[in-house]
Amino acid sequence: MKNYMKDEKIINLVFNNKIILSLFIIGILFMTVGGFIFKKETNFTTGQNENIQNMVPVDYQKNLEGKLEEVLSRVEGVGRVKVMITFGSQEEVEPAFNTVEGETITEEKDNQGGMRTVTEKEVNKQVVLVNKDNKSEAFIVKKIIPEIKGVLIVAEGGESSETVDRLTKAASTLLNIPVYKINVLPYVKN
Repeated sequence: MKNYMKDEKIINLVFNNKIILSLFIIGILFMTVGGFIFKKETNFTTGQNENIQNMVPVDYQKNLEGKLEEVLSRVEGVGRVKVMITFGSQEEVEPAFNTVEGETITEEKDNQGGMRTVTEKEVNKQVVLVNKDNKSEAFIVKKIIPEIKGVLIVAEGGESSETVDRLTKAASTLLNIPVYKINVLPYVKN
């Protein structure tokens, strides 16, 4: 009888360890597969250096530089213009979540007449996905545009202090940044 109980304890111990090991492996698989499923590739540029902290989507940067070049080239005394904008942080996005909250209250009585109340709260958050071009993507609630670190303007007519002042004030107004973050240089003809 003792050997039977001892064998049963060993079997239970091995069985429980297999369950724990199986759950651990399943958890690792979920994390690995989830990383591949929800991974989104975006094309980024970083201005001059390849620092991860300065990553900004290429489309946003090029569009902003192009619009600024177009406007500044129309300023009196200015010819061709090239603009480069650097950013101090990366773009932040906030996805939408489906949140399900639940609460279970259990009252238990023990043999001595004591009462115990157990409250369990459960919060389940899942990212809201939308289908776009036959792909699932997170639904974005808010995008935080990165802060502009500096602007370099190379312009024909940049030798004149009056033109430099006009370009600096125009860029400051358009981008809502202080003038000390803007540098104007003369355009060199090759």
